[in-house]
Amino acid sequence: MTTDIVDIWGNQAGPYIQGYHLIWSIGATISTFSAEPFLAQKHSVPKNDSTVQACNSSVLLNNGQSNRSSAGCENEFINGKSKVYIVFMITTGIHVVSTMLYIVVLATHGVIHKRIDFHYLINGSSSKETKYGLSSRMQVVFTLLLSLHLTLYLMLNSGLSNFLMTFVTTTLNWNPLEGTLINSAFRITFAAGRACGIVLLKYTSVTTSLFLNHAALIVGGTLLIVSIVLDIRAFLWVGVCICGLGMSSVYAGILTWISYHVTRLTGKVAATLSVLVYLGAMLYPVLVGYLMERFSQLWLIYVHCIIVVAMSFGYLFVVIAHKRLTRDFK
Repeated sequence: MTTDIVDIWGNQAGPYIQGYHLIWSIGATISTFSAEPFLAQKHSVPKNDSTVQACNSSVLLNNGQSNRSSAGCENEFINGKSKVYIVFMITTGIHVVSTMLYIVVLATHGVIHKRIDFHYLINGSSSKETKYGLSSRMQVVFTLLLSLHLTLYLMLNSGLSNFLMTFVTTTLNWNPLEGTLINSAFRITFAAGRACGIVLLKYTSVTTSLFLNHAALIVGGTLLIVSIVLDIRAFLWVGVCICGLGMSSVYAGILTWISYHVTRLTGKVAATLSVLVYLGAMLYPVLVGYLMERFSQLWLIYVHCIIVVAMSFGYLFVVIAHKRLTRDFK
């Protein structure tokens, strides 16, 4: 879908790619709340048969305003019947409808890539040769560098999405409600950042927008470290929210930057990027899980900050190198 957007809108695709990825964030935020009514509920029941009579007796006495002790009544919590399959059925239905609509558009208008290729053919030009000013080898090099950048980005996203609640509840002794709230704050600011990215790209370039994203990540990472060292809870809240804003537009922004400055974002290029990126990101839970288990839970924050620094210097290097290589072309 991203490749279709790039081919349709060309150099104006930035806001539309951000809008497309914004829908992902909205879906992720809604899914957290929409699934809750269908999850298995916990019920309190007598721990074993020997305590059933004590529990029943205790209930009757309590209703009768008795002061008799209910120490013999021991309860345990069990999970009730889950109806989460309803959520999956709804999700499947939405996928079926969207797929049918896409097939209708495809049958009506044809494959967009072939139409774009035909446009360049009849105009006697090739977008790949006249647009970027990079050799084929350098296009591959920049694509690989930026795929590494996206891998690091997904590691950050995985860390705060999957480990944040565990970190604050086990290491900082927050209660589960507070852990849920800060996790929700991250997701909400993440979605809000993508919405702001649509407007931002109307007035700034993709390169500038990505610099702002990385600056926000540096500020957010710094606040995370300070909050841990000084034990200031407010700094942790602000740091997580700023990280959400900073991370929000990076993935779509890098894809847009590749299509603007490196190579045409075809289906083959996008698929290759996805495979490389997700294979690399699979290592993150193993690495961070080991460090948190073997040494300290604080390694979640340490690794986060290390990745932020690596991403920032990596992006700066790519922009400077690209500018020097394409100076004569421009």
